[in-house]
Amino acid sequence: MMSILKKILSVFFCKEGQFAAGGLFSAGHFILLATTIFFIYKALNKTLQYSFQKIRGIIKKLVITMTIFELAKIAFHFIQGDMNELKDWVPLYFCSIFLYAGWLSVFAKGFLRHAGDVFLASGSLIGGICFLLYPSSSLLLYPSFHFLCFHSFLYHGVMVYIGVLMNRSGLVNLKKEDMHLYFWFTSLICILAWIINLRYGTNFMFISDTFHGTLLDIPYRVLGPFYTPVLILVQAIVPFRVIQWFRHHTSLLTRPAWYPDTCCDVVNNGKIRKEYKY
Repeated sequence: MMSILKKILSVFFCKEGQFAAGGLFSAGHFILLATTIFFIYKALNKTLQYSFQKIRGIIKKLVITMTIFELAKIAFHFIQGDMNELKDWVPLYFCSIFLYAGWLSVFAKGFLRHAGDVFLASGSLIGGICFLLYPSSSLLLYPSFHFLCFHSFLYHGVMVYIGVLMNRSGLVNLKKEDMHLYFWFTSLICILAWIINLRYGTNFMFISDTFHGTLLDIPYRVLGPFYTPVLILVQAIVPFRVIQWFRHHTSLLTRPAWYPDTCCDVVNNGKIRKEYKY
């Protein structure tokens, strides 16, 4: 029994290249994808009609949990001796913004909190969906049954869950003017990543070089010197626009009229304010 457990753990925590990688569109990919979708579906069915206060509480717990898992990922690289490169311990990719936006959404107030909400409801949702369909990181390096592959699908599954939950519940109602907030929030992180890339030869946000063996090879070859500014603009514009299109042309991300009321208008000193029913 102990020998079997050791074999399982040796695969689950193996080093890069020690076992064959799971690969894109493999059986392992589809099993992880189907499992993630199932749990997202079950979680949404249970929580979409919760009060806004409860939903905020769920998001807070998930953001803290995913931060802990991200630290565990960094610890794994440290134990494996992979800490020589910044990419192994600095979370500075598009989907990493989920953590920063999550902490703003959970712990900040006013403008900063809204900035976090806007990203979670748009860029984070699109980033999570794209990764689940095309997981071009851990599955290219490790077997499907590996800690980092499990981490990746859990992390991006949570991104999708929170994004749908915020939109569908009505907790966040994205407006046209929120595009400016999303643009500058994402652009500033892209510019920070670009500065670090130039200084240390990294490829954060994949804006300085292609990620070989992925779909980024095509625009990298076609765009040449324009690759970096185009990639920055794409990440700072397209995800928000896609979510806006879905909100305007479908009912998938809008709050149904038959959901129970979670807030009501209250008159206070002649001014109308929102008061939530919990």
